[in-house]
Amino acid sequence: GAEVIKVEPLEGDFFRINFLKFEQPREFGTMFEVANAGKYSVTLDIKSGQGIAQLKQLLRDADVFVTNVRPGKLDKCGLGYDALSKEFPHLVYAELSAWGDSGPEVEYAGFDVGAFWAASGLNGLLHDEPSRLYSMLPGAGGDLITSQIMLFGIVAALSERLSSGCGSKVSSSLLHAGAWCAAPFVLEEMATSPQLGAKLEPLYSKEQPHLNPLLTLYKTSDGEHVAVMGVRPLSRLPSPTRGKGEVRSEPGLAALAKALNININPPLNPDEVYTLARDRIAQMGHADVVAALDSQSIIHRDCRYVQSLWASQEGPDGFTRHLADDVPKEDLIAFRANLQDNIDAPDLPKLLRIPYTFSCTDRQTIRKRAPFKGEDTDEILATSWFPRPQEWLVPRPGDERAMLPQARKPLEGCVVVELVDFNSPWVDLTVSATGRILLEHGARVIRIEYKATGGDPMRSSNRVLYDHYNSGKEIELVGDLSMEGNERVQELLASQASILLTNMPEVRLAHFALDSASLSRRCPRLAMVNVVPYRTTEGALARATHSCLGALYGATGLCTYFSGRPPSDIARPPPHMLELIHSLFVSAAVSVAWFHRKRTGEGQVVTVPRDAAGLWIGQLNHAILHRDGRVSQAVLVPSSEVYHIHPAPTYTAHRTKDGIWVQLLGSEITHHLDRTLRVFDMRMTGYLNLVWLALTKVMPNSKESNLIVRARPIFEYLNRSFGEGMAKLTFDEFVERAKKFDVWMSPIRMPVQLLGYEQAHCAGVFQTMAHGNSIRVTSPVRFNM
Repeated sequence: GAEVIKVEPLEGDFFRINFLKFEQPREFGTMFEVANAGKYSVTLDIKSGQGIAQLKQLLRDADVFVTNVRPGKLDKCGLGYDALSKEFPHLVYAELSAWGDSGPEVEYAGFDVGAFWAASGLNGLLHDEPSRLYSMLPGAGGDLITSQIMLFGIVAALSERLSSGCGSKVSSSLLHAGAWCAAPFVLEEMATSPQLGAKLEPLYSKEQPHLNPLLTLYKTSDGEHVAVMGVRPLSRLPSPTRGKGEVRSEPGLAALAKALNININPPLNPDEVYTLARDRIAQMGHADVVAALDSQSIIHRDCRYVQSLWASQEGPDGFTRHLADDVPKEDLIAFRANLQDNIDAPDLPKLLRIPYTFSCTDRQTIRKRAPFKGEDTDEILATSWFPRPQEWLVPRPGDERAMLPQARKPLEGCVVVELVDFNSPWVDLTVSATGRILLEHGARVIRIEYKATGGDPMRSSNRVLYDHYNSGKEIELVGDLSMEGNERVQELLASQASILLTNMPEVRLAHFALDSASLSRRCPRLAMVNVVPYRTTEGALARATHSCLGALYGATGLCTYFSGRPPSDIARPPPHMLELIHSLFVSAAVSVAWFHRKRTGEGQVVTVPRDAAGLWIGQLNHAILHRDGRVSQAVLVPSSEVYHIHPAPTYTAHRTKDGIWVQLLGSEITHHLDRTLRVFDMRMTGYLNLVWLALTKVMPNSKESNLIVRARPIFEYLNRSFGEGMAKLTFDEFVERAKKFDVWMSPIRMPVQLLGYEQAHCAGVFQTMAHGNSIRVTSPVRFNM
C-alpha cells in the first residue's frame, strides 16, 4: 500500500542493466523489473546543491527514507541521519548496509554472497568442501531475506510514530541478518569449544551440523529427492482424511528403521541412523521409498526442480513446457496460489505475491511495471507526492493525534500471546524466534506451555536454544487446551492480547475454539498471525503438515538454486536455518498487523506461508526463468559443472594455498575482470587467451542463440585460471594483493568464527549477558529512538 519513489543518479541505477546483455531486447533487466515493479522513478544529481534541495523537497512530505549507501557517505552531503532528523523530525530513516555502521570493514563493498552467506558461516554449513559449491546460491537471496527485517523495523518505527509523531533511525546489515540465521551453531560451539573462533582458519571439515534422520533430505536410486519431516503425531483429534484418530505402530527413529528395514540396535546416535537410512534409500526406487514411509506414517514430500514449476506457466508450445508434466496437480495448485498476473509488462506477465496475506484488504497486488529511468521526474518535482486523505497521514511532531512521549522501544504496548504447536513432529523455532525479536524491541510476550509435559520439550532436549529464544518472556503454564488451559488462553486473548502468534494447524485450533473464525467473532481487535505450510486453501497441501524443509525449501524449488539442476545432489540445509530465515518474514507480518491495529483499532487474520517465503527468496532467478525458460539450461547447470562454468567468474569462491575459501565479490564482470587478472599476475596472458577463445570458440558458434552458452569456453578458462591462481597464494598474500588492486572479497567463515570476528561485534551481532560469562545473538535490526 505504500507509495514508493525510487531516486536514481542521472545515469540510472546500475542494477537496470544487470544481466541485460543476456536478455536482449529489453529496456532493463528482468531482475530490476521484479525488484522495482510498482515504484516511481526520479533521477537526481545529489552531488549538486540543486539535487540535494530537490531530494529534501521529497523528504519534507515523505514518511520513510530508505538507503543502502555505505554508512557515512551521505553525511558528507548533509543527508545523514543526524542532519535529516533535525530538519525532518517526523522521518523514519532506514539504513541497510553490508557490514554494519561501524567497525574496520564498514567501508568494504558488500553483497549478500559475501556478508550474508560467506561471512556469517551459513555458506560453510550449507555446502561441504569437496563439492566446491560455495557460489551456488539464489541470486540476491540474502538481500531478499534481510529486506524482511528491514520491513519489520520500518513499520515498527511508524507504529511508534502513531503515538509520538516522531521519526527514528532503523538500521540493519546483511552480516547481522546472516548471523541471526546461523545463531544455533554459534551457541553450540561457544558452549563446547569457544577457542575455535579465535582466528580465521579452515574449519570446513570440522563443523558440519549433526543431521536429524527424521528431518532431512534423501536421494533415491532413480535420482529423486525426498524430504522426510517426522512421524505423524498420535492424536485424539479427528483426522481430515481418515475420520478417526491417527495411529502409528512405532515412535520416532524406530518407525524410520521399521519402514526401511534397517537395524538400529544396539541404540545408535542420530548421525549413524542417518547414514544407514541414506544408504538404504539410495538403493530403493522412489515409489518404493514412498510406500515404505507411508507404511509407518512418516511425513514426506518430494523436492521440485524450479524450472518444472515455472514451465507450467508457459504456453502449450513453450520451450520447457514438457518439464511440468511430472509435477503433481496439488503442487501446481500450491504454486499458482502464489502468483499474481495482469502486470503491465508484456514479456513478464506474472509476479510473485507478497509472502503473507492480510484479511483487512484484498488489494495486495502490484499492477504497474517497473519505471523507466527518470520517467516521473518532471511530474513529481512539480507536484511532489500524490494527494492523500487526511485520515491516511501518519502523525508528526505536534499533531494532536500524537501527544505521547517517544517510547524507548518501538513495540511498547504490544502484547503477544505465543502459542507454539508442541504436537508437531519436529522442533520448529519459527514462532519462538519471532517472539524473541518482538520481545527485544518492546513487546510483552506471553508464551503458553503445558503443565503435563513440563513445558516446552526443548527445555530438556536443548536448554541452550530454549534459553536463547525464550529468556525474558512470561511463561504461562496451563493445563490441557481442551479444558482449564483453554479458559486461561481465551481470557488472555480477550483481555490483554494485541497479537496471537501461532503455528498450530487450523484444524487443531478449531478443536479448541481458537481458530480464526471463532476468534474474529469474540476478539474483533485481536490480530491473529498464523504460520502455515502453504498459501493455497485448495487441494491436499492445504491440509498438509510440512516443515520449512518441505514447504519453504523443497516444494518451491529453492533447493535448486543451492544445488543445480537434476541429477545434482540437493544441499541439505543445516538444522533450524530455514526456520530462523522464516522468523524474519513472520516478524515483518506481525509488525504490519500491529501498525494496522494501532492505526485503525481493527484486528485481522494474517497468514505467513512457508512456501511463499521460499518463492520470495528465489524471485529474481524465478523472473528470468519465467521470461525465457531456455535460460535455465544455461544458468541452472548440474552441480558437477558449476565450479568450472560459473557465468560470473569474478563472483565465485576459490581456495587459498593455506585452505581458506574466498568468495570474490565482483558482481559485474566487465568492471572487475581487469582487477582480478592483475591480482593473479595474468593480465597479459589472460587477455590474449580471451581473444583467442572469442575468435576460435565463441564467434564460430553463431547457431547458439543463448549468449551464456556461447561464452562457456571463456567462463571455463577464467574459473579454472582464478582457481589455480588462488591456490598459489596464502590467504594473507591474497588479501594484500586484493587491497592493492581493489578486488572485492570475503573469506568463507564457519559460524563459530563469528566469535573472533571484530566486524561482527562492531555490527552489534552479539550481546554479553548480565552475568558476563555468555553471549546471545541479537535480533538483526537496531533503532535509534
